[in-house]
Formats: sequence, C-alpha cells, structure tokens
Amino acid sequence: MTAKEVVIMMIFIFYSVDVAFQQKPCANPSMFRCSDGKCITKRWLCDGLKDCKDESDEKNCQPTTTTTTVRSTTTTTTSQCPPDQVLCPGSSQCIKVTSVCDRSTECRDNWDETDCPQKLVCMQSNNVWCSNTSKCIYKDKICDGYSQCPDYSDEKNCVCQPHQHKCSTSGNCISREWLCDGVKDCPQAEDEEETRCSQCRANQFRCKKSGMCLPSEAQCNGTSECSDMSDELNCLSMDVSGLLSSVYKGQPAFLICGNGWTDQHSHAACRNMGYSNSTRTNIVGFSTAKALTLVSEALSTGYQFMSNFKSTTNCPNKQVVQLSCYVQECGKRDSSFDRKDSYIINGNIAKQSAWPWHVQVYKYSELFWGVTLCGGSIVNERWVLTAAHCVWGQNAPTYTSRVEIMVGTNTKFDPNKKRIKILEIKTSQYNDSIYENDWALLKLAEPLTFNKSVQPICLADPNIVESYDVCVVMGYGRTDPSISDSSSQLLMEGRMNLITASECQFNYNAAPNNWTYPFSHYVFLETQFCAGNTPTSKGTTICDGDSGGPLVCRNSRFQWTQVGVVSFVLNLKDFSCYLSVFTRVSYYYGQLMAAMK
Repeated sequence: MTAKEVVIMMIFIFYSVDVAFQQKPCANPSMFRCSDGKCITKRWLCDGLKDCKDESDEKNCQPTTTTTTVRSTTTTTTSQCPPDQVLCPGSSQCIKVTSVCDRSTECRDNWDETDCPQKLVCMQSNNVWCSNTSKCIYKDKICDGYSQCPDYSDEKNCVCQPHQHKCSTSGNCISREWLCDGVKDCPQAEDEEETRCSQCRANQFRCKKSGMCLPSEAQCNGTSECSDMSDELNCLSMDVSGLLSSVYKGQPAFLICGNGWTDQHSHAACRNMGYSNSTRTNIVGFSTAKALTLVSEALSTGYQFMSNFKSTTNCPNKQVVQLSCYVQECGKRDSSFDRKDSYIINGNIAKQSAWPWHVQVYKYSELFWGVTLCGGSIVNERWVLTAAHCVWGQNAPTYTSRVEIMVGTNTKFDPNKKRIKILEIKTSQYNDSIYENDWALLKLAEPLTFNKSVQPICLADPNIVESYDVCVVMGYGRTDPSISDSSSQLLMEGRMNLITASECQFNYNAAPNNWTYPFSHYVFLETQFCAGNTPTSKGTTICDGDSGGPLVCRNSRFQWTQVGVVSFVLNLKDFSCYLSVFTRVSYYYGQLMAAMK
C-alpha cells in the first residue's frame, strides 16, 4: 500500500469514528447531541435560540399556534405551553411554574429568576399572571374592585355589581359612592370629571350619594336635607394659622366671631371637621366684613352645628376664633381591606388607599441635581413622621425648602398629585454615623384634608399594652438588592414579624459575613428593634428606598398602630438586604407628642 493510500485510509477511519460519535446519544437522556458532538439540554430545543453551531437544535421544529402574552418589555410570541408551565419571554421555551424564582435559572435570559420580590410565585392553581406584566396574583383578587396589576388587567372586562360603576376606559369596577368624592379611582379619572360631578346648576348644591340638586342656600345652614347629610359636611375649615372659617348657606369664607365662644364650641367645631378634639383656642384681633356670630348660648353639635350661627357684617371687638385640632381616631381605613387582604410573605403591590397614612418624602440634593425618596407616615393633619437620615444635611437637618411630601397616592412621583411644602423639621440628637435617634417630624405648610386615601396612623404608646395579629411594612424601595435601579414604581407591602432581641442577634450571627463590629454596635435594643423572619433569608426585608416608612401592626379592633420607623438594613457582601432595623416608636412617644405641641 502506497503512502498516499495509507493517508486516505486514516482519514476515512477518523471520519467514520467522528460520524459515529456524532450519532451516539449523550450519556444523559435529558441532553441532545449537536452535529458537532456538543451536548445541550433538550429544554433548549426549538426555543428560538441557536445553541448548536450547525443550528441543529432549531431544525425540524413543529410550528405552534397558541398565542401567549408575556411581560410588557417583550413582544407577543407564539408557543404552546401546558397548563402547569409558563413561557420564557422572547422564545418558545416552556418551563414549569414551580421553576419560577426557585434560584435555578431555566430561561436563557434568566427571566425566571429576576424581579422575584415583585412576583407572587405561581405554584398554586388559584394564581394567575397579569396579562401584560410578569406579576402573578391570586385568582380571587380578579374583579374585586382593587387593581393589583400595574396594567389594571385584573380589573378589566369585569361584570360590575349594581352598587358599582364601570370605568369606561379600563373596565374597572368601583363603588358608586366613590363617584365625585374628590379621589380619582378610574385610571383616566372619569369618576371625577367635571361633566359628571357638576350636573346641578350654578346656584344649586348636589347631594353626594343621591345626586339630588338643592338650592345652594341649603348647604351649611344647620339643617340636613340630603339623605347622606353631605350638605352639612365640610362646612368648617382652618387656614395655615388656624383661623376658623366656614361655608354658610352656600357662600364661602365666613370667619367665626369670638364673642361667646367657649371650649365646648372648639371641641364641637373640631369634631365637625373630622377631628376628635381641640388642643388650643385663641381669640385674635382680625377685621372682616363677612363673619358668623353665635345666636345663643345653647350649643347644637354634629350636623346641626351651623344652626348656632347667623351672618354679620363685623365681629364685636373685631375678634375671631383661631383653633388647633387633634385627631385621636387614627389607624382606621376602609374596612374592606381588612376583610380581604391576606398579607403575603414576600411582598405585593398595595391597593390604592390600602395604607392611607403612608406618604412620599422628597429631599432635593444640596450637592447635585436630584431627589432622594423616603417614606413617612401621617400623624395628624399638620405633622408627618419619617427617619432623621431622610432629611439630614451637613451635620444638621437640611433646609425645609429642600423637603416636600406627597400624600394620597400609591404611584411614585405621581404627576397628578400636589407636593406639599414643609415649614419645620424637628429631630433630637440624631447621630448619622450609627443611626441613633433616627426619627424626624415634618410640620406641613398646610393642613391635610382627610379622606379615604389620606388618614392618620396611631403611634405606639408605651403605656398601652396591645396584642397584634399582623404587622406590615410598605415602601418604594429596591425589590432586587443586586440591582441599584430596581425600586418599585408602585407602593409595595409585605408582612413582617416582630422578632425578639435574641432572634435578631441569632440572625446577625448566622449571616455569611464577617461583621466589622459586634451586634451591639449596630442595634441599640432599647431604642431600636428588628423585624422579619428567623432565619432572616426567608420573608420580607426592607431595602434602600424604604427608609422613613412605617411598620404598622393591627389589633383586634382592626385599628393599625405604627410601632417602627424604617431606619436601616445591614447588607451582606453581595449587597443583599439582610437584617431589617427599625426605630422604636414607643420609646420616643413622649418626645414626639411634646415636639408636635
């Protein structure tokens, strides 16, 4: 045999061996062998991505016909997934529902392991995906009147009940009592449109519930003529300085004369405005040509309060009433939330008005253009509680002109809501190096008007012993600690347990970290506490952006009390938010009450 024949024979043998090797199945039956001999998982077959050099994994694929909508950042793809599986966006790959957020990547783009805190893991048959996002919700939340999906898909195309109104643009069902109540409940605010809410003539008043039109003189005359008494509501108001004024017989801006005025009148006036009591009454000099004066010493309260007055062109001695009122009825919200909410462990998008005391606190940077977002809580109509570090500047509280708040919304930086300015910031010996005494009170430039989306929270009083059945934290903080820009655009809520000092220290010691300082350096157990789970890796944790927000707990009377202010979180080396630490409200209760006086 010549040398040339030997070379040809060797090439033939090597080629035959290589072909045989290519045709031989992979050792693992769940793997597929490409033509070049490479083995890949069979899950990657016909998924729209070329994993074999010769593209053999994408050949002889059967066309599919079922259209499945995947999250909003992708286009609609075509795939056939069994009922117990979900589609990986941008491909035809189906994975088991139980594979979502199981800490093992199944989808090629890691979709199944991203944004996990914002996903309810769809492991049960009673869970469904929002139509245009990656969020999963319980089936019983569909068409319940409260949108949980950012795209409102869970409240679209619902059959509304007789007592509900259907939003035309979204198909949402809302209570008819929410029409023309000053709060925008439909996505396009049609429930508050002027054409709907101004059906009466210019010289008429419209009863809120019945829609009946009355002569404007019937409003605030001391005799209720609307079935819901709405003609005698919101008659009194106070300006920034506390001057008391009133609508009277349909006409606005009557000041109240001080002659004959007593503390009993002050208490009745505060209750009429929705507060529980008055804390201060002044009779001050003020010249006005439009006022109300008392008609007798007898006092009518409630909806008949305005029957105590008659109009006058001037007050005797030119003195009028100046008031300060305080709300004691706190921690109350629409009772339907407490009947329906289940408070899932790993966080959820909060329903609108579910937490009416939560506020957004904006601090505008002193060093560069930008804004820092924190949370806060409404204590009363003039004060908001937050964390001191949220409003801290160079070794002192920042300028009040650099801080604003927003109330009554679950949307971050809501363009449809007014930002309220701050008159004063109160702190007490805050140490920014160790977050000691991490609380601040913000005095508002104007009093809040309470409604179903704006309500005060109770503060934990050390002299009152309460038992709680559930505690919840809320905020806009990062939902994925490893991603700096993963803060939520919608208010998130998550259940947290109040854990003991020993459990907190156990979590600290169990962390896969070599801490620089001992546990006592980070957490001052008299003034701070931890919340979460043991071990802390399971369940809700706070994270960057949640600072200043409230941790609230519910008692047996369905009343919520703020027990903590979000202070800081101890991060692990991978920057994951690990140990959640709160300022103890009950410890500072006396200081807080004194500061607000």
